Amino acid sequence: MGRRLAPAPQRRAAAFPPALALPYLAAFGSLNAYLWQRTGKDRFPVLGYSAALLAMALTALDTGSPRAAAGGALFLVSDSLLALEKFAGIQLPAHEGLVMATYTSAQALLALPRHAEPGRRGG
Repeated sequence: MGRRLAPAPQRRAAAFPPALALPYLAAFGSLNAYLWQRTGKDRFPVLGYSAALLAMALTALDTGSPRAAAGGALFLVSDSLLALEKFAGIQLPAHEGLVMATYTSAQALLALPRHAEPGRRGG
């Protein structure tokens, strides 16, 4: 009996122009370059975590949902602020408030249904 192979999955086009990924990649590269000497023994875990954050933000961007894209970008900002504080000692005015505002906004935007209508619950 012959073995039947499943058809190869179809690749869909990105929901965003690839050039929109450039600011994310620039932020990722710049932040990691800046923190490289400051992270010490945590260098590779920080790099791995920031790569996971980048993948999450780009995936959110690729959904085609402006809300998800904004949530992914805000999550990236939130964790970047935390990394700058922990490893470089950089604190902006109202730093904790900025971190919490960007983090909670990101979570809300990412958790909202993709095609929810304003004023309607559920998706």
